[in-house]
Amino acid sequence: MRRLLGLFILAGMLSPLGATAMAAKATIPYDPPLFREVEEAARALQAELSHLRVVEMLPSDTGGYNPVPIPVQAFALGPKTLTLKYKVTRVKEGSGVIYSRPLPLHFSTQTPEEVEKTRTFPLESIKLSQLMAPEPKDPTWSFWVSIPGSAGLPEIITLAAAGQPTIERVYRAVRSLMAAAGNPAIPRDRVPPTLSFAQLPTSTPGRPAVPKLGFSVLPVAQPGKKGLLLTQVEPGSPADRAGLKAGDELLAVNGTEVRSAQEVAAALKPEDNLLTLTREGKIIKIRLAPPVSF
Repeated sequence: MRRLLGLFILAGMLSPLGATAMAAKATIPYDPPLFREVEEAARALQAELSHLRVVEMLPSDTGGYNPVPIPVQAFALGPKTLTLKYKVTRVKEGSGVIYSRPLPLHFSTQTPEEVEKTRTFPLESIKLSQLMAPEPKDPTWSFWVSIPGSAGLPEIITLAAAGQPTIERVYRAVRSLMAAAGNPAIPRDRVPPTLSFAQLPTSTPGRPAVPKLGFSVLPVAQPGKKGLLLTQVEPGSPADRAGLKAGDELLAVNGTEVRSAQEVAAALKPEDNLLTLTREGKIIKIRLAPPVSF
C-alpha cells in the first residue's frame, strides 16, 4: 500500500509537466561544449536570467492546479549549489464540507500576496533532461532538473524560456556548473582543467585571493576610527549592484569587525553577506552575494 501511495505521489509531482507531458513534447539532443571557467558559466546564466522561468503548479480558478511560468529574479552560487530566487503568489489552503456530506473538502486558492521562494540545485547530484521543443499548448523551450528527494522519489523542476538560444545558454551554464562540482553525469575527460570550484582567483604577494566582489579597501586613516575605507567600486560589479559606494567605511562583515582585506576575505561566506558600513555619518547595512563562491 505504501509503495502504491508513493507511485501516486510521484505521478502528482510529474503531472501535467511530468512523464506524460514530457513524452508528448519533442526532445532535442543537445550536448554543448562546457564553459572553461565557473565565472564564465555564471556570467552566461546572469545574462539570460531575465528570460528564464521556473514552472510552478498553482491552483486555478476552475479547480485543480495549472503550470505557471514564474520569472527568476536572481541566483546565488555556492561552492557546489545553484539557488534560483523568485516570487510566487501565496497559496491559501483550507477545507470545508458540501451540504451534509461528512467528508471534508480540501481546497487551495491563490491570494494577491507574493512570497519569496528559492530552489536549490545540489550540482553534484542533479540530473537534466534533454531540451524540449515548443508545442501548441506550451510554446516555450524547456528542460527539467531532477533533484534527489526523500524516500527515493525525485523532485522535478522545470525551467523554461521563450527562445531556443536562451534555453540552450542556460542549459550549457548549468551543465558546466555540474561539471565543476564533479557531477558523475559529465565525463571527466571533457571537463576543462580550469572549470573548478576549487580554483581561486590569482593572488598577489602579501594579499590572499578573495572572491571578485568589485571593491577595494584601505584602512581608515583617521585617529580613533576603525574599519576600512572603500577606495573604489567597480561599475557593474556585485558591489556596485548592491549599492556600495566609494567613500563608504566598512565596519563589519557578517557581524565580524574587519580591519584589513585579509579579515574581509576570512569573514565572507558563499551566500548572502551582510556588510555593516557608515555613510555620511549614518550606519547602514547592505547584503552582498559573490557572483561565484569558492
